Amino acid sequence: MHLVAALAVLAAVWFLLDPYLGVLRDPAAIRATVARFGSVGVVAFVALHVVQVVVAPIPGQAMGVAAGYLFGAGPGLVYTIVGVTLGSYVAFAAARRLGRPYAESVFAADVVDSFDATVARLGVAGITALVVVPGLPDDVVCFVCGLSDLTPRQFLVIVLVGRTPAYALAVLSGANLADQRLYRGVALLLVLVLLSVAGYLRRDALREWVVDRFGE
Repeated sequence: MHLVAALAVLAAVWFLLDPYLGVLRDPAAIRATVARFGSVGVVAFVALHVVQVVVAPIPGQAMGVAAGYLFGAGPGLVYTIVGVTLGSYVAFAAARRLGRPYAESVFAADVVDSFDATVARLGVAGITALVVVPGLPDDVVCFVCGLSDLTPRQFLVIVLVGRTPAYALAVLSGANLADQRLYRGVALLLVLVLLSVAGYLRRDALREWVVDRFGE
């Protein structure tokens, strides 16, 4: 029922906004406009991705879809991974420097405590498995990792390995939509949405499975 409700909301939003989205149906014009900004446009997009991770006002995968649509699959994936890696490291470093009060100013204290207890029981492989599933709150994991004994190098491995698959799926979806391969783009987007909804609804069970499988 939750999945049906989520898909119904997406369909309703699309129907309501469709009259205003005509410009998005001309990806060549959009990409040409973005290209005119040169490196400034790329830097702005990467910076927005950093803000997205640290402040979390925008779903990260939505940024990935936008990257694929605006820049294409290859460049879009590179810019997305650079942005999400930088943002993740900023969150990690800020939490390490400013401590738990800072992490709890971004997320609720009980959420930080819960994930802190989980991360404390996992090694690099377990934390990577924890963030690889779309729908799980991987941004909070970045902050909590900053409160742990993980080294920056270990954390960057977790981010690159754990966060790349979902973002790659999002970027490919956006690139296919821009290239008028609509069925493939919608199919990839639907897979991402289904995984995200399933990951969110089953987040507690998934976290317990990861701890049971990888806990130290």
